[in-house]
Amino acid sequence: MVTAVVEWWTIGKKLMPGLFPEGTHIWELAVAVAIGGTGIADVRGGGYKGEWGVNPPLRRLFGAEINPLGFNNFEYRGAQMLIPVDAWDIDIESPPDIPAAALEELRRRGQESMDRLVEYIAAFVSEFRKVDVAQAWPKA
Repeated sequence: MVTAVVEWWTIGKKLMPGLFPEGTHIWELAVAVAIGGTGIADVRGGGYKGEWGVNPPLRRLFGAEINPLGFNNFEYRGAQMLIPVDAWDIDIESPPDIPAAALEELRRRGQESMDRLVEYIAAFVSEFRKVDVAQAWPKA
């Protein structure tokens, strides 16, 4: 048996590098409002965790020398490190960077990204299904 790991974010960054220049957090919000409608986004000011901000404030969980970049990503002396933590452990409450008037455009871009990803992944699956594992890896 052969399994392919189809990871939407990596594929999307290659296929649509300019669609979400604001960052992954905005892309994920755009997909959410494309699926659930613009009414699901709570854009009131107040205590939010930083995922909707372009440069959200982050807590220095591991001291002054290990800089949080977001989610599991940290930087130490110029190189990126992965340290598995819950994003909410490093996010600091802050107001959202998304005005309500921008939600319809985000919904449209989220739908566009999903449409393109579904088309690409379906084509890949069609091609991948053709693989004859016994022929690709003959017994030695």
